[in-house]
Amino acid sequence: MSLPIALQLYTVRDALKEDFEGTLATVAEIGYRFVEFAGFYNRSPEQVLEICSRLGLKGCASHHGVKEFESGIDGLIETAGKLGYEYLSLAFLPKEWRSVEGYGKVAAILRQAGKEASEHGISLLYHNHDFELEPLENGRTGMDILASELEGANVGFELDLCWVQLAGHDPEEWVRRLAGRLPILHVKDAPEPDDDSGRRFTEVGTGAVNLGGALKGASGAGVHYLVVEQDADWQGSPLNSARESYVNLVTMLQRIGTAPC
Repeated sequence: MSLPIALQLYTVRDALKEDFEGTLATVAEIGYRFVEFAGFYNRSPEQVLEICSRLGLKGCASHHGVKEFESGIDGLIETAGKLGYEYLSLAFLPKEWRSVEGYGKVAAILRQAGKEASEHGISLLYHNHDFELEPLENGRTGMDILASELEGANVGFELDLCWVQLAGHDPEEWVRRLAGRLPILHVKDAPEPDDDSGRRFTEVGTGAVNLGGALKGASGAGVHYLVVEQDADWQGSPLNSARESYVNLVTMLQRIGTAPC
């Protein structure tokens, strides 16, 4: 049993702006074989594919805003086809959408876009933060609404384990709940919350997030990729943090009998 490890390139966004190819070369040297895109830094899909192919990197997914799904996804599907990845993820939901009505509209947009994407072998995903797990005016959460409204659609979830725990929920429980609809896990870590410091992040395996429990259930839940991400608070540099997270995640997987790849 094996699980591929990818890096969400948002982690090294500043380095990519300075040296796109050199940064990707370091990502590959660390050991990552897959990347999740968050923009292409003024390069065409063809240019990105040439660089990644030369470095032995493959795309697994890309992140996009809700407006991109709402306005039509032909361009997103075309780019995914050129770069060879099969998942398009809604990365972040602006505040004006975070209501019972708003989540319902998001579900409708994704359901329709998912129908179009399915004709091209592409699936859509929803990537959570913590706010989707906050109770709404009817007592349900955004994740409750999305999980219900998207049942049976060509739309799955990209569960961010860190944000789940920061919202006061157990990542392992959510992996079980979304089993069969969870092709990607975002493996992110954070220290114990400190009311004086606000949100903080740390390298995978060095924080307080229940990553081990979630990883044990990943294969059984149908997870296809583990994606490392660290939003901020890097040790020395984002690439240093990406290296430490990779090494630690490989060790964690080996301990539970899962081979990284």
